[in-house]
Amino acid sequence: MNIFTHEETEPSTRTLNFIKEFARTYRVMGMGGHHTSYCLN
Repeated sequence: MNIFTHEETEPSTRTLNFIKEFARTYRVMGMGGHHTSYCLN
């Protein structure tokens, strides 16, 4: 059985940058009781 330490479970810098970029460019908007996602690019 492998035991993982906290350092091994942290995402890489590349993964964090991707998540940040995704969060900056995609938004969710509520219209007429429905949620719609859209991209700012």
